[in-house]
Amino acid sequence: MTLALRTPWTVWGIHRPPSSKIVDYEKDLIKVASFDSVESFWNTYSYLNPPSTLPVVTDYQLFRSGVRPVWEDPENIKGGKWILRLKKGIVDQLWEDLVLAIIGGSIAGGTDDICGAVVSIRAAEDIISVWIKREDPLLIDSVKEEIYKALNQTPANLEMQYKSNSGQSSPRRFLI
Repeated sequence: MTLALRTPWTVWGIHRPPSSKIVDYEKDLIKVASFDSVESFWNTYSYLNPPSTLPVVTDYQLFRSGVRPVWEDPENIKGGKWILRLKKGIVDQLWEDLVLAIIGGSIAGGTDDICGAVVSIRAAEDIISVWIKREDPLLIDSVKEEIYKALNQTPANLEMQYKSNSGQSSPRRFLI
């Protein structure tokens, strides 16, 4: 028996050498896999290397199928993202917990208000972001609380910041 997810998802990846710049971000994105069931998610997820083992300046992006992992996509442009900056060594479990909460529908009630999530491996820190479709204060606060719940083993003093994709609202910082 196949357990269908409420929506299909696509995993993307991008890497650049630390000393270079990406000229055409969308051109450099690699579509890794898509899935629409619990079984196909686990097949995909078990194939991927854990984020902590990725080279520096590599990202995994998990987005609803049909939504490109760029802020210019029509599904993303009117929204924003919660950004979590992590000390090295803790990203794998937090990423897995967050991915399961997103595809399982426990963040934003399973609505399409969550566009996706990104894990970025950098030299000094790792970054996870959760992308929201629209700038609604109630939605923004609700997603923040649901991220807290999904990351029930969140380290003390973890920085969490909300940033608008339009650049029109000022960042909001929270310590969790």
